[in-house]
Amino acid sequence: EREVYRSGKLYDYKNDTNFFRNEYFWNGLTYFLTEHFKNTKKVNVYCFGCSDGSEPYTFIMRMLNSLEKKPEKFFPIIARDFDSEAIQRAERNNYFLADGEEFLINKYTDGQIKKYFNDEYYGKYSANEILCDNVDFAVGDILKDYKKINPKNSVILARNFWPYVDQQYTLSHFWK
Repeated sequence: EREVYRSGKLYDYKNDTNFFRNEYFWNGLTYFLTEHFKNTKKVNVYCFGCSDGSEPYTFIMRMLNSLEKKPEKFFPIIARDFDSEAIQRAERNNYFLADGEEFLINKYTDGQIKKYFNDEYYGKYSANEILCDNVDFAVGDILKDYKKINPKNSVILARNFWPYVDQQYTLSHFWK
């Protein structure tokens, strides 16, 4: 797993990220979203705490390999992270795949890892255009940005940002 650090005035935190982390989550998410938004023309998918891009890229691979009709209505993924260093890492597009990641990518893409990644040299990969062109990476703050999100046609992936949210905020803050 790749270690991602956030250091600053308020936080010193480290998390691990990888492709298809908690692999079964992606199957359920794909099914739920396709059913929930089956009559919606465009779905805005936000990924807060996007880290090095592993989660938005995993989402794209899963959607492209799961949907026969119009997966592009879920793209581009609006990928945001509070940490500018994480965004820079995502934009550099260099990945050393951890043990098992190659296997999981192949498992959930029907053996098509080369469709999504260039194998630079042993264990080092870069994401292909099919991934890069479907993500908009930028620095973002969920505490400010959530007010701009239309709840009728949007979904927020937020598995990585909770450790960064100041203790004064709770879930009730977002749904006053």
